[in-house]
Amino acid sequence: IEVEFESFSQYNDLILDIHEAIDGNLEYAVEYGETSKGFKTFKITEVFEVN
Repeated sequence: IEVEFESFSQYNDLILDIHEAIDGNLEYAVEYGETSKGFKTFKITEVFEVN
């Protein structure tokens, strides 16, 4: 899935599409952070296939 968006509604739809694509197939390790302005960040550090 290509990750591109120009509005919050497109971002919402993109997140739902990604969830549908990986639900039940993949799990992942996530690194949580925060920007200097206080915005939350999420970085996928590892992906695991679910069998």
